[in-house]
Amino acid sequence: AFALTYRRILILCKLIFIKMTSVTYRLLLRSDSAIFQRSSTLTWDLNLRSLYARCFLIFYQKKFGICRGFAVNAKGVTAGDDIIIYDRERFPTLRTMTNRAFDKKDMVPIEAIYAYIEAKHTLDAKSFHKAVAQVQAVKLLCSQREPVSIYQTDPYVECNTLLPPTVLHWPKHRSPVFGMILSRYSVGCDGNSRATSSSDIDAFLRAQLECMKRSSHPPDLIVAGPDNYLSPAQRKEDGQNLPSLHYIPDSTTGYQVIDRPGVGFGAALAQLAGAIDWARLGRMSWIRIVNDARLPESSTA
Repeated sequence: AFALTYRRILILCKLIFIKMTSVTYRLLLRSDSAIFQRSSTLTWDLNLRSLYARCFLIFYQKKFGICRGFAVNAKGVTAGDDIIIYDRERFPTLRTMTNRAFDKKDMVPIEAIYAYIEAKHTLDAKSFHKAVAQVQAVKLLCSQREPVSIYQTDPYVECNTLLPPTVLHWPKHRSPVFGMILSRYSVGCDGNSRATSSSDIDAFLRAQLECMKRSSHPPDLIVAGPDNYLSPAQRKEDGQNLPSLHYIPDSTTGYQVIDRPGVGFGAALAQLAGAIDWARLGRMSWIRIVNDARLPESSTA
């Protein structure tokens, strides 16, 4: 029954993404489809990112803010340059923007970020590793924020209860940032031309994993088109893979290379939804912000 319910949810996510993508593309292309043929790569890249951002906005617009921009810490250090999902109820951004102004970039405090998404049109070897580095940089910067412990129900009330050993495939705290690479297409195993089959993309992804450097902050999901994706898993003693919403360096054994026709984008929405639903953000350093405004810089250093 659980497997059937999960499959229905996955199919629903897939259909929603297809529907959103179809509707959004019609909106983007309604003026003149030839514009995109004449546009530069930068313009096409901008419209693709706007497309992805609008898809996520439709799916998560009730609670979460969606924007394009950078993660920033209290010292002004930034990372990333793409789609950010953040808590707009507790941490609204200062720039006055409409929900559809995805041509504008914003600065989002690391304390407010749920997820960072690198959006690509076509994934090749160069863009694969660049996107991985971007996700790693954002996750590393966000690791500087105060963690929320597993059983902490309020960001201002500490709870030091230890995590039971039965859920080691979950992160050690409730405030990890989810990092994802989402690409509409992918090249094949030759690394140059667009793949003609899902098996060709499968070979490409396996080749990239071989040369991917190990990191403490790897992407939690890599989607290479509608059929192929890399999802983290923990290998159990019986040899079976235990799926995880996050890549956890201490326990995750690697990525599962998954080739499932038409499932990639639906799996992306489902895993992203699960990750940010489980996440709990901590507190913003409001006292420090107030002191920075009212006291000399030397007094708050």
